[in-house]
Amino acid sequence: MGVHRRVVFREHSGSPDCPASQGPTSQASIQPLIVSLEPTFQCNSMTIVSRLTAPLPSAIASIGVHGPHAIPLVWSLLRGVRRTKEPQIGRIHWARWPLLSDQVAEEVVVCAVSPTTVEIHCHGGVAVSQAILEALVHAGCQIVEPQLWQGIVRQAAGASHDRLSQLAEQCLIQAKSDRCAGILLDQCAGALSIALQNVRQYLMKGQASEAKNLLEHLLGWRRLGTHLVKPWRVALAGPPNVGKSSLLNALAGHQQALVHQQAGTTRDWIEVETLVAGWPVCLVDTAGIRSTQDPIEQEGVRRAQSQLDLADLVVLVVDSTVGWTPQHASIAQSLASQNTTGNCLVVYNKSDLRDIPLKVAPAQLPSVSCSSHHSMDPLLQAIAKLLVPCCPPAGAAIVFTEELSQLVENLLSQLERPADFWNLERLEYWLDADRWEVLGS
Repeated sequence: MGVHRRVVFREHSGSPDCPASQGPTSQASIQPLIVSLEPTFQCNSMTIVSRLTAPLPSAIASIGVHGPHAIPLVWSLLRGVRRTKEPQIGRIHWARWPLLSDQVAEEVVVCAVSPTTVEIHCHGGVAVSQAILEALVHAGCQIVEPQLWQGIVRQAAGASHDRLSQLAEQCLIQAKSDRCAGILLDQCAGALSIALQNVRQYLMKGQASEAKNLLEHLLGWRRLGTHLVKPWRVALAGPPNVGKSSLLNALAGHQQALVHQQAGTTRDWIEVETLVAGWPVCLVDTAGIRSTQDPIEQEGVRRAQSQLDLADLVVLVVDSTVGWTPQHASIAQSLASQNTTGNCLVVYNKSDLRDIPLKVAPAQLPSVSCSSHHSMDPLLQAIAKLLVPCCPPAGAAIVFTEELSQLVENLLSQLERPADFWNLERLEYWLDADRWEVLGS
């Protein structure tokens, strides 16, 4: 039985009872620097608008308008588009959105995707997209969050959408790469929902073995799924002056960390987000780990060790001109004794500075140089392989949040008990669909 949500809107008038900037959920709370023209059409009944893309500067922003007067309202604000009474559904139009009292116009692409829904695609800058949102609100639209907008539009189209797919859409907006977005799109299309529906069917039929196999398969993708939005943490560790900061800059592709030949230059950790083989990764440069009497450096070492505990992968950096040292052995032993969940990759840096290859450097370990003419590809490939040993096939069901992973774990643990004690309430919650009712006042 789905949850029936009643969403009641008041006028967005900026009155003391309901100020326009009330609460963090109002996408139009920031007063724009650009002011649109007065519309030639005023919307008197419920029409909603939402920015469907992430509220950050980007190349393109997408804005959705839905309601009985969505088409005439949007068309009244456009310039350079034929003003037909009923624009052809599905046809893409290029138009101009007037700004600054018609002295400046922003080029937009609009499409009436249904008789009650219009999509507007514009420049992704905050000022432009915010100005368009403000103009639509001023014309009579009510601004809503993307999840609510999607739910209302789907319900109007008679489409069913469970909570799993809705959560996947929220994560999709935050995806940092095409690779992650593709996996989340599969979950939006119902890949995980179908898998969990099959689990429910197995349990209802008493087929515990089949349910267990499917649940264990889902948990196999847990580490990948929980890092589709949250980046993997890769910490660079080692004694001072082995080139960790230089390596961070080389991997990031730009100067991020301060580099100096004096040991102990890095006193705190530095984080840089990047993509490795299409996966989001947060590189963490840590202070050199060694015994020291300097209280400031001791604090840096303590913080470095805390970052190693949080890392999904530790890259232990060795200076090729010096080789493996007792400090490296101590760090490796510490990582093993703490039983961290992350992997460890040893990399030999400064390979361009040594005259002869070191016998202590195993051939299978990456050997790199941070000089501009040396490639980081071997190290990047090794990092990607350790983080994601196997990529999921297209359409695979992936548990993509920690909460969903805990749901699957809970179901697995229940299979150890008799069927009479199985509790599927949480599973039913995620497979249920929300229903929305929009009431205007």
